[in-house]
Amino acid sequence: MPKGVHKFAWDGIDNNGSSVADGRYFFEVSAFGSSGQDVAGRQMTAGIVTAVRFRDGRAILIVNEVEIPINEIIEILAGEDDSEA
Repeated sequence: MPKGVHKFAWDGIDNNGSSVADGRYFFEVSAFGSSGQDVAGRQMTAGIVTAVRFRDGRAILIVNEVEIPINEIIEILAGEDDSEA
């Protein structure tokens, strides 16, 4: 893939075409330059903040059931208000 931001979505299917069991899964980003050298990549996620916890004086946001320290948050946007729908 060319340099830039790319989206990744997993359908819950393994390499053999079988559905995997419910659970928490992780992924890793690897990037290589045109000469094969390692290039730094960054994993990001988007989701709805479902809770904010405070631990040792620091705010931790819960997004997609994952704890994310506030200092790792890049942007928070207002969601769509569907209360009138």
